[in-house]
Amino acid sequence: MNGPGTESENGGNMNGNMSEWMLAQHGDYTDTRLASLRTLIGSGLPTYKYHFVPLEEFLTRESEMNAIYDRYGGHVVLRACPLRSGLRRQTIIDKTYAAARQDLDGKPVDAYIAVLNEYDPASFCGVIISDGRQAMVEMARSPNLEDLCHGKITPRSARFSDQGIYHRPRMQYLNTDDVSIRSLMWNAMKSVVEDGLPRKGYYEFVYSSRDKRLRFIDYDPEVTG
Repeated sequence: MNGPGTESENGGNMNGNMSEWMLAQHGDYTDTRLASLRTLIGSGLPTYKYHFVPLEEFLTRESEMNAIYDRYGGHVVLRACPLRSGLRRQTIIDKTYAAARQDLDGKPVDAYIAVLNEYDPASFCGVIISDGRQAMVEMARSPNLEDLCHGKITPRSARFSDQGIYHRPRMQYLNTDDVSIRSLMWNAMKSVVEDGLPRKGYYEFVYSSRDKRLRFIDYDPEVTG
């Protein structure tokens, strides 16, 4: 895809407050995380490789689980996701397999599934919200998406639309002239664009600190602002 026309301006967000949308998403995060991951994986967006393992197998298949941990140099995010309502998700970050297994010992094995992926702290995090015609992007030089969503850090913002000259896709960068930041924002934005228009939905993404790759970590096609 060719790069968009660009424009810098000082301005507000697309038809509303971006932080309100992000907070609404995170307010309903726990019970929907497993379904959200499956939606994300099925979307075709660049993301981590996720391993879904029934909790009983995670606790008992030491050799197989150690192989997963070894694949990522021991740096793993583990989520124990509930399979029924009324139970809380537990997240274990960058612990050994033995320590993680000890933390989860005692949970009802038929009520949880373990979801594992590489732990690679982010250097940038961001959010995209799209109504299918235009989209807002907010991104910050921070590993902490929660801080971005709760307004604790000031993001760089951009608006994407197809209303440029001759209806070419265009990015309006609202508060940054940094070419490298603009490039990262555009790279994330073009990942959700199909046939010149952004796919509807709410997206969360990061750029990893180790390999600098873009990875989406959440996607909800039903949220459009």
